[in-house]
Amino acid sequence: MSHKGVCAAVLLQVLAHGPAFSQAVTGSISGSVADASGSAVTAAQLVLVNAATGAQRTTQTNNSGEFVISSVDPGEYSLTVQAPGFKTLQRTGIRLTPSEILAIGTLSLALGTVEERVTVTAEGTAVQTASAERAGAITSSQTEELPVYGRTVTSLVAIEPGVVDPIGAPARTLAGGSTTDFNVLGNRTSMNNFTVDGITMTATGGSPNATFGVSMEAVSEMKVLLSNYQAEYGRLSGSNVEIVTKSGTRDYHGMGMYYIRNEDLNANNSNRRNKSPGSGVHICVPHNGARF
Repeated sequence: MSHKGVCAAVLLQVLAHGPAFSQAVTGSISGSVADASGSAVTAAQLVLVNAATGAQRTTQTNNSGEFVISSVDPGEYSLTVQAPGFKTLQRTGIRLTPSEILAIGTLSLALGTVEERVTVTAEGTAVQTASAERAGAITSSQTEELPVYGRTVTSLVAIEPGVVDPIGAPARTLAGGSTTDFNVLGNRTSMNNFTVDGITMTATGGSPNATFGVSMEAVSEMKVLLSNYQAEYGRLSGSNVEIVTKSGTRDYHGMGMYYIRNEDLNANNSNRRNKSPGSGVHICVPHNGARF
């Protein structure tokens, strides 16, 4: 085969595999800066700081007093605004979920010196005004504290509205059921797309192949895009589940755990009825109306 023939064969083989699909898990934060009278403050300096890592992003307002900080990793942030002739404004507790377009509204600056500081703590859940998508976020505290049979993190998708779990966590764990078997808003289970840190884990043809194992302790949070999501997620008609793993922080973290199930505390079954008594606690309950 000639050199040109080899190149053509390699090209055809690459094209046969199709494109590699992925979506970004980063989001954006937008808003505007104004003075007490509502007039726009131009060229105001803004510093966005990640509370966990200390990473900073800087920008400034445009001629209309507006700003946009894009490609922001999910997490908790503080935003500091400075402008000559105004007190420094710091807003803390800004929570950004994966791929969220977060509009934080107008930040009002008070007259004073830059050395003076006004700190505002963000409270409650911000109303989503920049996007019409229906989505739900599963936070890191939920993945760490909610009891999940088998410790399969995708089982937590069932807590979102509009999600039906047809097999249940025990079947998913013990019977080898797919980790992606969910019906979302009436769609088939094959219409769900799962990503880990933006890399799709679902076959191009739509059939679930996401038999990946992600430890719940390694998951920072999950976001379930239910409907009306952005065009970049248009591969399938069901949900898009974005799994974001934990990144490093400025502080040292560790975890130790031990799981145990005491069989002596289980309800009766045929195996326990035939089991000779031993040490420990034994609980007998009626089964099919019989007494033991």
